Amino acid sequence: MKKALVLVLLLSDLLLYGCGSHGASNGNNPVSTTGGGSQPSSGGFTLQLVDAVSSGVNSLTGVTVAGTPQVATDVRVVIRQFAPVTTTYYICDYDDNGVPIDGTCRNVDVTTSTLVYKDIQDMPYPTTGSSVQVGIPAGTYTLDVIVSKLESGNHSIVKYGQLVDVIVAPNASASIIMKTVNDIFHMTVADSVVSKGTFNVTLNDALPFAPGYKMTMSYDDKVNPVSSSVVSSSTNTCSFTAPTSFLAGTISLQGQFIINSSFLNRNDLQAQWTRLFPNAAYGEQVYSNLNPLIAVTVTVN
Repeated sequence: MKKALVLVLLLSDLLLYGCGSHGASNGNNPVSTTGGGSQPSSGGFTLQLVDAVSSGVNSLTGVTVAGTPQVATDVRVVIRQFAPVTTTYYICDYDDNGVPIDGTCRNVDVTTSTLVYKDIQDMPYPTTGSSVQVGIPAGTYTLDVIVSKLESGNHSIVKYGQLVDVIVAPNASASIIMKTVNDIFHMTVADSVVSKGTFNVTLNDALPFAPGYKMTMSYDDKVNPVSSSVVSSSTNTCSFTAPTSFLAGTISLQGQFIINSSFLNRNDLQAQWTRLFPNAAYGEQVYSNLNPLIAVTVTVN
């Protein structure tokens, strides 16, 4: 039987370790934490969360302002183990009439990487002097760490990191790079958009978010009421038609993103893991300047 270890998280140079469980949620294969039962007899595995170097302001393509990171309230650790699983298929070659050709039928083995273990555990984001521990069997895993801020029942994702093929063993350690949402998406738009012209918004289609999202374009010329339009996309690019205007103004973009279903617990709803980006409440911005139309007077002799 595998021995359950204690995975100790070090967040932002804060040593988080000690006794006590913070209420791990039930995943597909729940693992006991140190809150109950027998205590681990060997040293735990230490996972250090290291902040990535932020790209900050991107002035080459439109304007992207990273803003101020949200104050996190929760940490979700997704523990997955993959293994090669071989499936045997009986395959035949067929003639033009769909009839198997004699002597062509054979068994073919196909090996795929298959999820064989999954657990999701949630903990409050730690403060100075607190402890965070995750129970996990020794083995080789993909570890996903999601840091979020709970607001009115919704988890707004703050940072995310993934570590693949990490060997969890007693007295071992590893580091995981945590990226902000700004650095995950790297959302870009042209620095200047021509009125009535078509322009694209590009972003990284990346975990921990699902591929599908909604993008809203808003236009403000400081005179007329703000206008907006929404498109849905499941690719790295979505397209808009710039507003018709004789006034210069600002085109702002905002996407509505949901968490990838791989990171949901049994009773979770994707709607409870919605992230607006950029979110003006945190100083985040992605915008472009509109190159307006010029009034041309045509005279007839």
